[in-house]
Amino acid sequence: LTLNHLAHHPTEPAVLFCGTQDNGGLRYTGDPVWLYSSGGDSGYFVINWHDPYRVLTTYTYNLIFRTNDGGQRYSYEAVHVLPADGAAAAFYAPLAGTPYDPAHPEYANRVAFGGDQIWLSEHFGGDGLRWTKRGWAGEVDWRSLPTNRAEEDRLNGTTESLVFASAAKLYAGTTAGTVYRFEQTNSGEEGNSSQWRRISLPPIGNDTVAAQAGSVTAIAVDPAVAGGDAIYVTLGGIENPYRVWYFDGTAWEPRSGPRQSPETQPLGLLDVQHNAILVDPQHPNHLYVAADIGVWRSVDRGDSWQVFSRGLPDAAVVDLKLHGPSRLLRAATHGRGVYQFDLGQPQRAVDLYIRDHILDLGRRPAEAGKADPTQPGASVYAGQSPDIKLDVPQNNGRYYTAHTTVDPDGQKAAADRPAMDLYTFAAKLPDTTVVPTHSYSNLLGHVYVQVHNRGYLTANNVRVMLLLARQQVDDEKRAETEEAHPLPPLPANYEDFVRKGLPIAADQWQTLGVATLYSIRAGYPQIAHFVLEANQLPTPGRLDENVEFALVALVHCVDDPFVAEDPTTLTPAHNRHAAHKAITVVPFTGEVPTGTARRKRTTVDPNDVLAEHRVRRGETLSHIAKHYYHSARAWPAIYRANRRLIGPDPNYLQTGWLLKIPAI
Repeated sequence: LTLNHLAHHPTEPAVLFCGTQDNGGLRYTGDPVWLYSSGGDSGYFVINWHDPYRVLTTYTYNLIFRTNDGGQRYSYEAVHVLPADGAAAAFYAPLAGTPYDPAHPEYANRVAFGGDQIWLSEHFGGDGLRWTKRGWAGEVDWRSLPTNRAEEDRLNGTTESLVFASAAKLYAGTTAGTVYRFEQTNSGEEGNSSQWRRISLPPIGNDTVAAQAGSVTAIAVDPAVAGGDAIYVTLGGIENPYRVWYFDGTAWEPRSGPRQSPETQPLGLLDVQHNAILVDPQHPNHLYVAADIGVWRSVDRGDSWQVFSRGLPDAAVVDLKLHGPSRLLRAATHGRGVYQFDLGQPQRAVDLYIRDHILDLGRRPAEAGKADPTQPGASVYAGQSPDIKLDVPQNNGRYYTAHTTVDPDGQKAAADRPAMDLYTFAAKLPDTTVVPTHSYSNLLGHVYVQVHNRGYLTANNVRVMLLLARQQVDDEKRAETEEAHPLPPLPANYEDFVRKGLPIAADQWQTLGVATLYSIRAGYPQIAHFVLEANQLPTPGRLDENVEFALVALVHCVDDPFVAEDPTTLTPAHNRHAAHKAITVVPFTGEVPTGTARRKRTTVDPNDVLAEHRVRRGETLSHIAKHYYHSARAWPAIYRANRRLIGPDPNYLQTGWLLKIPAI
């Protein structure tokens, strides 16, 4: 994909948006498969940092769309800028939001858009537009700066870059090489939310160096200078050895490193298009630039530069963003995806992890109770692992994917089942937590576990163990929280069992299987497959609403071993090698998949009810018995279970009666 510009969630590193050419706007939530969020083209995104479910994205030229639900597909409405006829804008025109400022939540709604004028909205695009036969109708609140009069507000060139230094200070760079600063002067008069003034900065260059300025492709505010009056810019376009410049509030200085020569080449930037620049707020002397050839870093405010591509592919880097809270530096490339580098932690050779909920990236303990970025009003909790998914029989007797099959003997059918791929895992498998059990059929539930590696080496011989945990929880404890309760104690020194791949067996634990994965590399997880049989679950008559179940996945590799926090304790939220999914076991009342074997059982619980059956016209007990038991001769069992309803004559059935079908 040809990627455009990135936008980070203000606090959560697991949430990221990026525009693409012709492939819509994409949303990342920790999974290698991104969600197709907005349609068509997408250039820029802005996430409302006070209400991150509200997201803006640009389409082409002056077209802007907004979602209020975190970016679910088909949820966007139009909030376009509607300038006068003849106004111009870049194909992917810049859109900018204000800096994160929790003390002033009202500023989160202020956004700016750049064409041949700068447009400002105080209400995140306004009320919205709808298309009619006469054109766009509705209300938006975009106005041009500083006067809201087109001829007075027109810029020298079309806006190429746009950034807020603060809610009251905005910079814009144009295709003509001009940089403008817009400053809010007061709270404004009635009917005008604020008044602004525009200042044209001096032409880029100084007495000794001519900039040969092309487009101002990016602007970064220097956090070391109070007031936001100092900036760095990058230049694109025509041949120009000085691609990075610094404005100290008065004059410009080149910051591209030494002029290129055989001796200084390693310390200077290349004479190629530069597309993005950022300043590390924790280390203001550290600069990063994205160019058509790689990423570069300076640790001396641009006096010298070193290549910082760190394994990036040979592709132009279009955008560069630093997520401050997590220290993740992310780069969007032309045709090769998004890459990230952790500036806060040393990189491991092999760094395996599985997630315990959608916001868990395995970098720090996963916190519960945070807002779910994909579902307004919902929260994330431990025991919601998106890396553990189920494919169980539906009521029609079918599974969700062709990857899941049942052979005539009811075994695991691993030989003829195609390997689970990342797309099917992410997009086709439901995020269900319900597992059916049956009184006489050994229903097979298929469990898939996705394992990630963000290390710089490929991981092989990765052992994945899947456990089933069960524990009694009293009613009072169940009502305390929506979060899954702590897992029951494991056998002493269970870490040794995990590392050796030996089954763990205890009163509240059973091992469902151990699988080995190969070729797990950064950005390309692998998926292990397991089978959960009804034989391993209670029959319907023995289900207890106060017994909780969970699927628990543990990961081990010699190059990145599993480490237990305690000899008998496991808290997946604190361990990147562990994740779990709380499940609910329910009676299965649908059509049993063809070929399912009978359940292994030694006794029949008289309380076991296989199903409830609504009598249809003309049915007899023999017909019903053949359907459920595959034998018409088993009809007396149904008669005995329903004798009070049927009466003395087993041949008399009334249409509409609801019969209990017992286990036999």
